[in-house]
Amino acid sequence: MNNKRMAAVRIARVSVAFAAVVSLLGFGSYAPKADSFNMSFVELAGVNGGQNNVVFAFDRYVLVAPYAPKGVVTEDGNLSQLDNHFLYIIDAKKPGIVLSKDLTAFASSDSPRTIYYPTKLTFDPATQIVFVRGTRFEERDGEIEAIEVVAYLRVNLGDNGKPVIDSTVTSFDIQGVGGEPHSAYAPTDIALSAKGNHLVFTNGASIFTYSLDQGYLYKVDLVHPSEYGVDNSIAYLAINRDSNILSVYSNKKTIGEDNVGHDQSEISFYKVVDDGTLTLLKRAYPKDLPEAAALTPGSNVAVYSEPDKPDVQYAVFVTNDGSLCQIDLHTEGLAANVRQMAVFPELAQQSSDDTSARLVTYDASKRVVGIVSQGYSARIARPVNARIARPVNVNLGQPVLAVAKFSKRGKVVSRNVFADEFVDQGGLSQLVSLPDSNEWLMATYTGKLFSTSTTGDFEDSSPQLLGEIAPRTERIDYLASRGSLVAVQSCASSDDGLELLEPGSVAVGKFASANRKSPLVGAAQMIFPTASAAVTRGPAIRRPCNIKR
Repeated sequence: MNNKRMAAVRIARVSVAFAAVVSLLGFGSYAPKADSFNMSFVELAGVNGGQNNVVFAFDRYVLVAPYAPKGVVTEDGNLSQLDNHFLYIIDAKKPGIVLSKDLTAFASSDSPRTIYYPTKLTFDPATQIVFVRGTRFEERDGEIEAIEVVAYLRVNLGDNGKPVIDSTVTSFDIQGVGGEPHSAYAPTDIALSAKGNHLVFTNGASIFTYSLDQGYLYKVDLVHPSEYGVDNSIAYLAINRDSNILSVYSNKKTIGEDNVGHDQSEISFYKVVDDGTLTLLKRAYPKDLPEAAALTPGSNVAVYSEPDKPDVQYAVFVTNDGSLCQIDLHTEGLAANVRQMAVFPELAQQSSDDTSARLVTYDASKRVVGIVSQGYSARIARPVNARIARPVNVNLGQPVLAVAKFSKRGKVVSRNVFADEFVDQGGLSQLVSLPDSNEWLMATYTGKLFSTSTTGDFEDSSPQLLGEIAPRTERIDYLASRGSLVAVQSCASSDDGLELLEPGSVAVGKFASANRKSPLVGAAQMIFPTASAAVTRGPAIRRPCNIKR
């Protein structure tokens, strides 16, 4: 497939109505009353929880690089229209932007390389290096070509304890498929090894390890170049830094005897070795998964160890038939024995258009699993003849939360599924664990904040509404050192994706007592910006492929 035809990603729209300011009530049946807390909003016009993540640094600061430009982008615009090439540092103690950095790399032998449309970040506290996935543009034969890149820079603390960003930004191109020097479209996942000395990423067909000292170190081909394309590519990559185990899976769409398309997943697990090589531990082929089941794009794989056996690792994931599966990673041989731990019919794919991610969180200390079916998905619009097509086949489903507790022998002793609480909520975020507590947090796209208990009998419990954050909430995280909730309120764009209607923001809430066992249950008081009555999910602003200088 022509890489130029895989050069733009656009998250499609959903219309939701919101009030500008609401009074917030919290309820708790299993935890003591908590103090009130406030949310402060830091406007970052192009930030988007679907494309952007946030990372924490020095137990106080929030790092984020907004994906979308804030200005109007014309159909055949120029690079000067794009202002989405900055990294921002937000102070979680006194919410506000304390530093920003232009993501432009300068090289003596080359022209400046500006990194646009940044997506994923990762930060290594040992080396104090921030890695940013993004895209640069280069003129070739009179056309502007998109090139996928990774940029990195150093962030440390000065003598006054305040963050300092190094003046140098360095970037390198992601190698293309089939020997091509560049990639015009690649998955945005990046991951750091346990020691922070190796970065792992993918071009969609291969996975690479990279070190700052030696550059590219190691490559593993998972999808043959002749078969690589939108219907056959790597869909997920992550490293569990406690065990230094890399999880990666590829998805392939096939046509069965019934002339209907079916998805197949191949899941691989590698040990990241100190020299940057990858040692294969286990591999599960489509035939090893529950019959006709696969992972939907964006679904995660959780690697964990039992508390009393830290050197013994397992992996859990959820397939599109609602099966919670487990793989023992320490047994002999490369063939993976996929064990079906439980089946949740409510999480099963309702149709071939239902591509909602299934996100699993496993608490090994309590033998408790939480699974979120996010309830929304979007088909990617690809450029056609150097022009970008409008998005198609946007599917919004019912967000679902499933929870279960297992015995020491792996039998389900308590389970429940919750959906009514999330009707007409537009989607559900990932679960966020609260250290030293018995709660998980989650937020709906409309901005409702919920918690759910990780102890007791699930059959007699339900998610508790804590309050509301803001409309268009797509991501939440928890900064344990400060007891702070961090939420990403996504920007909203016009139908054609060329104009920003509502700016995005990063919200920071400081809980009154950061060391409470249940810091969130009780009355909440928050103020949030006025919302648009009809908005677009995520940054409909896309990466232009016909940019002119």
